[in-house]
Amino acid sequence: MDGIQAEDSDRGHYEVYFSVEVISEPPEPTEVIDVLCAVQSSVAIEIPVNNPQGELLMLDVYLEGDDLRGDKWISVPPQKTRTYIATFSPDRVGKSTGCVVFQSELVGEVWYQLELYAFPPPVTTLPQVCCQLGKSTRQTISLVNPTAETLELIVTNSNPINYTLEMDSENNLIVGPHSCTQLGVCFSPSSIGEEDHTAKITFACPQLPEWCVLLSGRGLNPKSQEPLSNSSMITSNASISIPYTNTTEIPAVTLTD
Repeated sequence: MDGIQAEDSDRGHYEVYFSVEVISEPPEPTEVIDVLCAVQSSVAIEIPVNNPQGELLMLDVYLEGDDLRGDKWISVPPQKTRTYIATFSPDRVGKSTGCVVFQSELVGEVWYQLELYAFPPPVTTLPQVCCQLGKSTRQTISLVNPTAETLELIVTNSNPINYTLEMDSENNLIVGPHSCTQLGVCFSPSSIGEEDHTAKITFACPQLPEWCVLLSGRGLNPKSQEPLSNSSMITSNASISIPYTNTTEIPAVTLTD
C-alpha cells in the first residue's frame, strides 16, 4: 500500500492519499462435474440454469478447455430453468480440467468445474458376413477425423488373403479435417465350413491413439453358375474360356468335366 502526503500550510493539517490493490479470486465452483468420453467421439454436458428473477435473464458463457464447444450466451425466461449444453470432443487420451462460466450484471458470476477424462477408442467389431466360395462381398469402415488437422493414417491388415482394402496407397490413408471417410473392404473366403475368417484392421497416426476394427466372415458352398453356351458348324470346332479363380489356400485345384 502506497501513501501520498500533502500539507495545507494555511490551516495546519495534512491530507494523506493511499492507493489500494484489490485482488479478487473466483468463488468455489457451484459443482464439479466428471465427464468421460472416448477419443474420436463426443459427449454432451448438460447444465441446468435457473432464473429466480422476475425478468428475462441474459448470461454470457465462457468455456475454458481446448476440447469444449458451446454457445457463447444463454437466455432464461423469468421463473424458468433452461439447460445449457456444452460438447466435449477429445482428440487425445488423458485427463484435463475445464470450466463453464456464466456471467451477468444481474446475478454476477457462477461457474462449474469440469474434470475431463478422455480414454482410447473402443475396438469396433463389424457384423459377420457370409459369402460363397469363389465370390466376394463388400463392407465399409467409417473413419472420423474430429481434429482440425489432416490425418495420414498408417493402415495394417492382419489377413490380406481374405480381406482386401480399397485404398489408393498400399499402407496410407488420408482423412481431411473434421470429416468422415468410408473405407471399403472386400471379403473373399478361401474355405467353407464352421470356421470363420477373421481380420484385424489397425489405424495409427501421431495425432490420435491407435484404433482397431475386427472383421469376421464365413465361406459358403458355391452355387451352380449360369450355363455357358457355345456353337460350331458341322465338321468345325470352337473353343470357350471358363474363368476360374482359386480362392482357396490349396496351391493347385483339379477341374473335371
